[in-house]
Amino acid sequence: MQAEADARQAIKLAPTWPKPLHRLAQALQGQQRWEEAITACQEGMALPSATRDFHPLRDAIAVQAALAGCFAGFQGRWLDVRDAGEEAWLGKEAPEDPALDVPEDEPLLMLPPAPGASAKAAQKGATAPQPDPNKHLSFARRGTSFRSVHAAMTAARDGDHIILRKGIHNGLGESIQVKKRVLIRGSGALGEASLDFRGNSPAFRFRSNSVLINLEIDFSGFREAVRFEEQTGALMHRCIIKCSGDDGVHVCERAAPRISRCSIQGKKCGVWVYDKARPVFNDCTIEDCGLLGVKLFDTAFVRMLRCTIKKCAEDAVNAQDRTRVEMEACAITECKGPALDLSQHAQAYVRDSLFRDCSGAVWVWDKSKAQVRTSQLHASSTYVVLTHGDGHADIQMCRVEGKSYMAGLPQKEGLESLNNVAVPQRHIGVPAEDGAFDFVPNPYTRKQ
Repeated sequence: MQAEADARQAIKLAPTWPKPLHRLAQALQGQQRWEEAITACQEGMALPSATRDFHPLRDAIAVQAALAGCFAGFQGRWLDVRDAGEEAWLGKEAPEDPALDVPEDEPLLMLPPAPGASAKAAQKGATAPQPDPNKHLSFARRGTSFRSVHAAMTAARDGDHIILRKGIHNGLGESIQVKKRVLIRGSGALGEASLDFRGNSPAFRFRSNSVLINLEIDFSGFREAVRFEEQTGALMHRCIIKCSGDDGVHVCERAAPRISRCSIQGKKCGVWVYDKARPVFNDCTIEDCGLLGVKLFDTAFVRMLRCTIKKCAEDAVNAQDRTRVEMEACAITECKGPALDLSQHAQAYVRDSLFRDCSGAVWVWDKSKAQVRTSQLHASSTYVVLTHGDGHADIQMCRVEGKSYMAGLPQKEGLESLNNVAVPQRHIGVPAEDGAFDFVPNPYTRKQ
């Protein structure tokens, strides 16, 4: 690419100037050449005149690369976390192992070779291969094997891998503070490595650009299971989140994590986004939540790509204040409240999505706005589209099945002329005030 060629030419002309290396890293990032991009960042950070711009760029590249299956941004040590075994139900750490629970500077410890391994090579003391994180480790370095995730996190340095062996690990009732740039990964297939957390603080609190992959979190307590805060750009990929006491995931402050291919279930809400948070969800499933699927407050902005929300006891997506939500190729089904419920000054942009078998598809209140294109909207028991007050619903090129209530005549005429509308013959009105629509004044939830 021309950008890469220009950057390399600039490096030749001014080898001590950091800006060409920064541009080179960006160019390589655009080509998904992750290892070279990380190397360019590291070379830039090593220059005497280096700026801090390289650190966020390196972190962003490392997260993008991890999503693509490349761990070039995490080239540190491999820290092994043993499962709790028979002690799991007691909420304890993994059993002690005198051969492994020793200082880090001890030499490499060879464990028995895996079935099929060459005994001759083991006898000769051949160098052990790099471990496969999706299998039990065939060797361990003394001082890098730990009895809990907390212990491994304490010992970790930026760039390290923390590998959770197959089995059940315990949260020990205290949040795992992820302040270092690390990659945390469960071994085996999804669900074979799990974290059993019982307590009233989040299992994970992400405050750095870290990565969590391939882990099931079974959370029992009166807090959210996972919390993203500060300005973290962390990645959570291929995880299962189950919270039996509160919300599944909170994203707050200025956090901008990417949550990919995860399954989220909450006793209350699946996901709560607030403050100035900017998360991106892609290919996620949010289901069986006791209240809302996703709720937004303050000035939060959420993007959802190819996500599914289903079987929630209230609204699928509820946006209030001055929040914004963008949805593309999403499916919302079988929720007892509206698929999309906007109030105050909230805005929503929906494209190529399906809202079906909920108590309403798009409901817009106060001064909020919804723009929906090339989607399918269906509701059989109440209004499929409802606007009230100064709320505005701009719906075009959609299949609309059900009766609508529009606050203004122009909106109603536009809905009928710009869409394929099928109106049922039976009477349809607003739902009764029970179940998901039972009005209980609560100044803390601000539920519509």
